[in-house]
Amino acid sequence: MLASAESAFSQNVVATSADVSSVLEMFTSQGCSSCPPADRLLGDYARRDGVVALAYHVDYWDYIGWKDVYGTRQNTERQRAYGAALQSRSIYTPQMIINGQREVVGSHKRAIEGAMQDTKLAPQGEKTSIRLTHDGTTMQVYAEMVKPQRPRTGELVLILVTFRDEAITLVDNGENQGLELVNTNMVRDWRVLGTVTEKPVEVNIPISLLQGPEGEKVGYAALLQTMTGEGKLGPIVAAAVLVS
Repeated sequence: MLASAESAFSQNVVATSADVSSVLEMFTSQGCSSCPPADRLLGDYARRDGVVALAYHVDYWDYIGWKDVYGTRQNTERQRAYGAALQSRSIYTPQMIINGQREVVGSHKRAIEGAMQDTKLAPQGEKTSIRLTHDGTTMQVYAEMVKPQRPRTGELVLILVTFRDEAITLVDNGENQGLELVNTNMVRDWRVLGTVTEKPVEVNIPISLLQGPEGEKVGYAALLQTMTGEGKLGPIVAAAVLVS
C-alpha cells in the first residue's frame, strides 16, 4: 500500500522504510504476449501492504510490431545488470526479481510468494533506514546505516525510482493486438543518488524535475542496494515508497 498525499500538501508527506518488507521488480513489455497475466499480478502486489512493486518496461521487444509506450533502454540495462549478478544465461519477460536476490517467472505467484518468504531485505545484524519527505515542491531523500554490516561486499547505493501509478493502453499491433492492457507502477526513471557509508546521505530534489506529463499520477520509491565495483547489483536492504 502506497503512502498517499493530498494535492494541496498542507503538510509534509512522509514514508519510511519501516513500512516495507519486500521489493518486487518486474521486467515486462506491452509487446510480449506472456506479460499481461504477470502485469495483473504485479498490480495485486502493488496494493498489498509492505510491498514495493515496480514494473520496468524494457525495449527489446519493440521490433515485433508494438513499441512499448513505457519501454526504455535504461530499464533494459537494469535487467541486464541483474542477469550478470544472478548469472542468468538470458534475460526474458516477464521476469520478477525479489529483493534483488532471486529471479522467477513474473506470472508464477507460488514462486514469487516462496521467494518473498526466503529472502529478507535487511541482512542479519544490519539496520538501515530510508525516509522520503514530500512538501509539494521538493522531494527529500534521506538514508543512513543505523547499524552497519561488517564486513560488507560492495557499496551500498541509494536509488530513487520515479513511476506512474496506473494506466490503460490500447495495443493496435504486435502480439497483444486488440487488447487493452492495464499497467501498474511503470518506472519512468531511476537514478543513483549517492553511496551510503557510516555518514548518512540526504538529497533534496525539486519535484519539477521528477514529474511526468501533466495530469499523470506519480510515485517515488527509494531503494538501498548493494553494488560491486563491477557494477553488479546485489541485495536490496531497505526501501520506502510514496505516491503523490
